[in-house]
Amino acid sequence: MGCLCGATAFLALLLSIAPAISYKLQNGPNSSVAERLVGESDIYGLKISTMLLPSTFHPIAALRKEKQTYVLSFPSLLANESEQATLGCFGVFGF
Repeated sequence: MGCLCGATAFLALLLSIAPAISYKLQNGPNSSVAERLVGESDIYGLKISTMLLPSTFHPIAALRKEKQTYVLSFPSLLANESEQATLGCFGVFGF
């Protein structure tokens, strides 16, 4: 029974990606996609610590200072929009 379920799931997977495989075989790789360096994943990636820390403009000065200390520790890694990605207190408790 388990093998039948696994085979069915595998067949469904193959059927779902068949159009993408067919397109790639007919047209070749997509050369217009941006090529990034390995280190850029750290720069542009969303970090869990950034989401858990308070907002840069938090009204409580002590929390705002903690966020500023973190940002100043990694200035080159946080020079993008991910600095504003915070979950808030309900999101942190749910995390």
